[in-house]
Amino acid sequence: MRPDGHLDHLWLRVADLERAAAFYEEIAPFSGFKRASAVPGRVQFAGAGSSFSLVAGEPVTEHVHLAFPADDDAVVQAFHRTYGALVLDPDANNVEVVNHHRPV
Repeated sequence: MRPDGHLDHLWLRVADLERAAAFYEEIAPFSGFKRASAVPGRVQFAGAGSSFSLVAGEPVTEHVHLAFPADDDAVVQAFHRTYGALVLDPDANNVEVVNHHRPV
């Protein structure tokens, strides 16, 4: 049984599948998702109980904000040092890594 509010999967249409897949593979150590499978026209990334797929096609998904959770603030800080606080993927979707459980 999944907890309430859990997202099972998400598909993003992208202009250049290999370029988008390379971007998400590069941030994988920070996002908690790993490339899980690839079939013609689609690359899937999986995490703990959820996944997202990059799908080649038009219209390209635009203006999405993806926030990947981290339980450790050090992961967030390492992402910021490597990429910045808010990063654009190859299709200009906004990507971040966030920790909502850090001490105040």
